[in-house]
Amino acid sequence: AATAVRPATAVKYIVQPGDWIYKIARTYGISVDELLAGNPGVNKDALVPGQEINIPAAGQVVIAPTNTTVYTVQAGDTLFAIALRNNTTTAALATLNNITNPDTLAPGDVLRIPN
Repeated sequence: AATAVRPATAVKYIVQPGDWIYKIARTYGISVDELLAGNPGVNKDALVPGQEINIPAAGQVVIAPTNTTVYTVQAGDTLFAIALRNNTTTAALATLNNITNPDTLAPGDVLRIPN
């Protein structure tokens, strides 16, 4: 049997007919909770063929504590802009997400945002 290997970097997965959330999570060696945390707004019971799912990299997703929300970085986002939109500081975001270089943000990265 093939061993599930978590990708070294986040990848996009296109949902195929017959896919379900547990199957996708198992294929990539992550928990359903981690997969859902990396995909806010995805309805685990209503996946649609052609839908894009973020597969988080090893160590990338941390299930958000109750005093934070999860945000997936979009193209063009900067740490400063994300902080501004969420009424927080770049320092708070960097500390919470262990970011040492804000220039390394990439679309698909998952950040925890303090509430």
